[in-house]
Amino acid sequence: MLRKIFSGEQLRTIKAAFRRTETELNDHLDSINANSQEIQSLYELLAEIEQKMEKMATRMDALELHAKTPKHVKEYTIQPLTRREKEVFVSLYTAESATYKEISRKTGLEEVMVQEYITALIAKGVPVTKRYQNNQIFVSLDKQFKENQAKEKVVELL
Repeated sequence: MLRKIFSGEQLRTIKAAFRRTETELNDHLDSINANSQEIQSLYELLAEIEQKMEKMATRMDALELHAKTPKHVKEYTIQPLTRREKEVFVSLYTAESATYKEISRKTGLEEVMVQEYITALIAKGVPVTKRYQNNQIFVSLDKQFKENQAKEKVVELL
């Protein structure tokens, strides 16, 4: 149908114009993609810098608090916790004292797994106390530690 309207030379000219336009559009698309990748890289770098600044601010707060803290307050060194360990920790933190079964119900974990996570918490430095009553084991967090957690966020939960 186009052959009836345009001559062969005109069709070649139109096709060449479309090819140039297509090439220019592809060049623009490549530039946009390159810019998008550069923006993404810069965003990731800024996020990393922001995270480092947040850590520095936290450390500065801790140093400031340490300088103001009386020497009789016990300091705790807790290794980072996994997501599941944090769940068990929060369950312990919110309870005065609890059995493995109670923690299991709160967290949705099997009782055996709760025991494993409690052991892991202890190994990472969390002061968990155990007491036996009526043939049941009750676990809780050390009271001084709970106070320090409330004031200083000894265990990072986020």
